[in-house]
Amino acid sequence: MLFSDLMDLYYIIPALICYALIITIRFSDSTEFVYFVFVRDIYQNEIKTKIESKDRALVGKQIDYYLDLQFERNIQKTA
Repeated sequence: MLFSDLMDLYYIIPALICYALIITIRFSDSTEFVYFVFVRDIYQNEIKTKIESKDRALVGKQIDYYLDLQFERNIQKTA
């Protein structure tokens, strides 16, 4: 056995359960993080746009797609 005295388990198990609950409550809040994207319009004015945390993955994919298109256009211009 790991513990020689079983009475130690009465203190350790509730402490571990409480720590697990505290950690899950701490990291389950999705409103903690705020995401912004800086966008330039055709007049070169910067606009700061707030992104919801649930939409971050979708916006990230759209930005990656745009950058891939720009890269392909630059390659076609130089080739």
